[in-house]
Amino acid sequence: MNMFAHLKSKPEMLSANDLLEIFPISRSGIYDLLREPGFPCIHLGRRIIVPRDAMIDLLAAGIAAGL
Repeated sequence: MNMFAHLKSKPEMLSANDLLEIFPISRSGIYDLLREPGFPCIHLGRRIIVPRDAMIDLLAAGIAAGL
């Protein structure tokens, strides 16, 4: 089974609440992550969303790099 199968079942655009279900970190940790330079997020007014496919690509690159 694909290691990203659970993530692929999520909506195409992930909210902070969706990320809370994926990553075992606090809400403030999620928002710190969203503020990191290079993190694939889109700011729409006060709302921050993350394209699901960009998140999968980021995680796959991190795994490939041994992070």
